[in-house]
Amino acid sequence: MADAEHFTDPFWAPEPDEILSGGVPCSYNAPTASIEMTIGGLGTIAVRSKTTGQLEFIVRSAGPDSPTLKLTVTAESCVLQMKDNDSEPFRDIPVIEYRAETRKSEGPKKLPYVYYPKQPESAYLNVRSKKDPTVYWISVDRSNKRFRYGQHLTNASLTYLEAHFDGDRPSKQWMDQLKSTQILQNGREIPGNDVRYDPLPVTMDKPPLVVSDEQVSLEDLDKYHRTTYANLPPGCQALYHNIAGHNVSLESASFPQLAQAIDYSCRDPRLVCGKILAQKQKKNEFHDKSKTYLRITVGSNLANSPGIPYVMEIWPPGHSSPIHDHGRASAVIKVLYGSIDCSWYDAVQDGREPQQVGKPHKLSKGDVTWLGDKQFQIHKLENNYKTVCITLQCYQFEQSDNEHYEYFDFLDNDLHKDRFVPNSDRSYGELIEELKIEWDRKH
Repeated sequence: MADAEHFTDPFWAPEPDEILSGGVPCSYNAPTASIEMTIGGLGTIAVRSKTTGQLEFIVRSAGPDSPTLKLTVTAESCVLQMKDNDSEPFRDIPVIEYRAETRKSEGPKKLPYVYYPKQPESAYLNVRSKKDPTVYWISVDRSNKRFRYGQHLTNASLTYLEAHFDGDRPSKQWMDQLKSTQILQNGREIPGNDVRYDPLPVTMDKPPLVVSDEQVSLEDLDKYHRTTYANLPPGCQALYHNIAGHNVSLESASFPQLAQAIDYSCRDPRLVCGKILAQKQKKNEFHDKSKTYLRITVGSNLANSPGIPYVMEIWPPGHSSPIHDHGRASAVIKVLYGSIDCSWYDAVQDGREPQQVGKPHKLSKGDVTWLGDKQFQIHKLENNYKTVCITLQCYQFEQSDNEHYEYFDFLDNDLHKDRFVPNSDRSYGELIEELKIEWDRKH
């Protein structure tokens, strides 16, 4: 049986023989593992660890006369080294100061070089959470002549060290020859079931906004501010097709004032939505009375998601969710009414303050966003506006998920991690009938 913390780890799998996707080979030296790259010079290797001592990633070439890379991470340092062949000692790769915008007067940088996209200290071992393991990952990318190292979710936003190389020096196309990675924890090889390999490197993050193929433009392809459903995980693609249509809205012919009726009902504790909110505040399930919102389930439990897959969530002004994950499920969120702010974070770990990833994004009526196991998995939603916000949250486990964790892990205001059962405050049909009665009485 898996522990709760496994499911914020995008590379977790229940058994050693299932740790690689798509049947990618992993050579074992039981009970340890050495990752063999399917395509030389391409791949992402991740490890789950609680160590406070030392982690080493050693990326080796196919032969003894080709270069080797070594990343050493401790609680006080993070250093990338290189040697041209096995007979040489490792040497540090020069570090440059990172600037978000390159100055034209600087000219090209001498290769190879390393920089830290965030503060160098962020790349050190994560020792702030005493209970939960951390995912550490490296990405080898011969196509872009790049090496990346990061923590938590495997995406570009969580890159803490980046190195750039000359692909033809010290030898021609040397990065193509990088074939295997050994991972050492405190000088010993780490167990294979704590290691994960993906045949693709970490390149560019996908944007949060999803649009139809009729809406996407050349500028979107160039700047990548929006994406189509085709670029999302398979679970998100299926969900998007189910909810993107114009008729999935609150403007139904049978009750065109539904959005206004929900807003009206939320503002009076004697009415149905106000009563439920008061009951939830009394229950205080998230240990903060402002973190209350209504979960109105739509349809039945299909056994392929955490709880019922379609949930209409009602967010009164000033209310929010806690910072939480989604049990590794994929999700699509459509705003049906009003606006809400979405902020993303790196991890849900007991006793550790989550680090915000990027800037909050305002989502308004008609906007669609998404999340997967590698990106946007951990977030907080908050209604900072004057009217109620109504969203449609849609969840689905990917076919590669063999565990189906039925909970969302969240952090309270004291940074204690707890888990939330995705329950229902009302079914959609029940709520509509009650709101119709209230609205008719009002008018």
